[in-house]
Amino acid sequence: MARIDLAAPGIALVFLACACGPQENGPPLGGDEVDREVHETEGEAQRGTRLTDDAGRTHRFEEAPDRILSLVPAATEVILALDGRKRLVGRTDFDTLAAVRSLPSVGGGLEPNLEVLLELDPELVIRYAAESDPGTPRQLDRVGVPHFAVQPESVQDIRRMVERLGAILGRTEAAARELEELDRRLAEVEAAVADRPRPRVAYLISGRPLWAASEGTFVDELLEVAGGTNVFRDLPAPYAEVSLEALLDREVDRILLVEGETAPPGVPSNEVTTVPGYTRSPSLALPEAARTLAERLHPEAFP
Repeated sequence: MARIDLAAPGIALVFLACACGPQENGPPLGGDEVDREVHETEGEAQRGTRLTDDAGRTHRFEEAPDRILSLVPAATEVILALDGRKRLVGRTDFDTLAAVRSLPSVGGGLEPNLEVLLELDPELVIRYAAESDPGTPRQLDRVGVPHFAVQPESVQDIRRMVERLGAILGRTEAAARELEELDRRLAEVEAAVADRPRPRVAYLISGRPLWAASEGTFVDELLEVAGGTNVFRDLPAPYAEVSLEALLDREVDRILLVEGETAPPGVPSNEVTTVPGYTRSPSLALPEAARTLAERLHPEAFP
C-alpha cells in the first residue's frame, strides 16, 4: 500500500463553479508547487514528491497510490489518459466513459456516499475543492482517508491538474506529452480564426433563468481561442445570473446556449446557437470544445 503523509495547515475553501478560464501557455511541468526529490523512470513512482493541492494542503507521496477514487470526472479522464485505469476503484454517477462504467459508483462528486466510498478502501480520493461541500473533506479526515483537492475552472487549472496527477502517478513524461498536445491543438484553432472579425458572444449555461460565463472560466478563455469576445467578462462571479435586459443591452452578435437548455424569452431565435454540453466541461477535450465554438462562430473557417 502506498504511504501518503499529509501536512494540513488549513484548508482554503473555494467556490466550485461549473468549470472555466483564459489560456496560459507557461511551461507544462515543473512549477513551484511540485517538489520532486527523487526522479525515477517513466511509469514508476516518484518517491518524495510533495504537492500542494487546490485547497492549500501539502501532500507527500512516497509512491504512487494503488487504489484511487476520483470524485471529479475531469480528473478521472486525466488518470485514464495517463494509463492509470488499473488504479481506479470507483467512480461517480457523472463518470460515464466506457472505461470506468463497470466500476462501482459513490453517487455524486459532491457529498458522495461515504459508506460505499469506505467499502472501496481507497488510498487516495481526488475531490473537488468546493466551498459548497465542506462535509466531504471533514468526513474523510475523520475516517483517515487521504484526499487531494482539485478545482478545474480555468485552462491553467486544468494544466495544473494534469501536472499534479502525472506526479502522483509517476507519469510526468506522459503528462507533459498530454499538455503539449493540448497546447498544440488549441493553437491550431486559434490560428484558424486569427484574422477574422470577432463577434460579441454571450455563453449561457442556462436560458431560464439566465446564467452566463464570465472571466476566470475556461469557457471565457475558449471563446477567445475560438475568435469571439465574451460580453459578460465583468460579472461578479465566474458564472452568474444575468437579466434579460442586461443580455439585450450588451449588443450581442451571437448567443451560445448549452444543448438541452431553454432559450431565453424575447431573444430572436436566429441569434441563438446551441453548443454541446462538453463545451462547458473541464477536461482534456478542451481543444475539441474550442474547435466546436470556433465552428459555431466562424463556420467559413472550417469547410
